[in-house]
Amino acid sequence: MRIEPRLFLSSAIFYVVIGTLYWFTSYEPAGTAMLGLAVGSWTLCWLYLLRQRREHGLRPEDRDDVVASAGPADVGWFPSSSAWPFGMGMGAVVAANGLVFGTWLTVAGGALFLFSVVGLAIESNSKA
Repeated sequence: MRIEPRLFLSSAIFYVVIGTLYWFTSYEPAGTAMLGLAVGSWTLCWLYLLRQRREHGLRPEDRDDVVASAGPADVGWFPSSSAWPFGMGMGAVVAANGLVFGTWLTVAGGALFLFSVVGLAIESNSKA
């Protein structure tokens, strides 16, 4: 975690500079407010990473004196590739189109999305 806090802090500083320049060149409150929210979000991530670093110390990959076996062993099981996320995406698109073309399409898209979520949950429970 050496680089991550620096990355978020430098991004927050960048948005402070850009927000200040934006305000004094345009005097537009909506864009300035959005840039201010960006400063807040980058700063929040920076503070979180600093807290994690203080609580847990440096990770093995951040230290120079570490050997390869000091890292985590087995991190768990990850699901294999699946077609269910594609079905979830199609269901979301069909449901969103239903907002324009009618409620029946929203119901059909929602059903496809729900069916795909259940299929993914069942598939991920079986470690095959």
